[in-house]
Amino acid sequence: MTRRVTRAATKTATGPPSVGPFGHWVAAFRDHLALERRLSTHTVQAYVRDLEQYGLHLAARGIRDRDHVRPEHVEGYVARGAWSAATVARKLASIRAFHDFLRRREPGRANPARDVRPPRKSRPLPDVLDALVAGVNIVELDP
Repeated sequence: MTRRVTRAATKTATGPPSVGPFGHWVAAFRDHLALERRLSTHTVQAYVRDLEQYGLHLAARGIRDRDHVRPEHVEGYVARGAWSAATVARKLASIRAFHDFLRRREPGRANPARDVRPPRKSRPLPDVLDALVAGVNIVELDP
């Protein structure tokens, strides 16, 4: 099922203009996500929220120009929160996509998030069979 996202729907994706080193680029990226990539309103809102938090993090560290963003700044941002591995993966996806967007608009720029790896998602351990159940299963298989 394809969902149409109108320009009016993208206006609710964020509040006031972005602070930090990205300025109007966050709004341009929001429009790109909604109108060109046709992502859902919730995804667009989550990406914009991630970028606004990222911009505030950078501004708090004195980074006012996006050319000064380095991989260690991205790593510091995702390491600071007590977020789940899935949330960190989404935040990194947001940041990578945004820096790729900037690179396509202004060639020659690097993507500082390109080589930052998300934490591994934890996987639950398999259930363990007790010795009695394992023995019964082996006896049933023996011809």
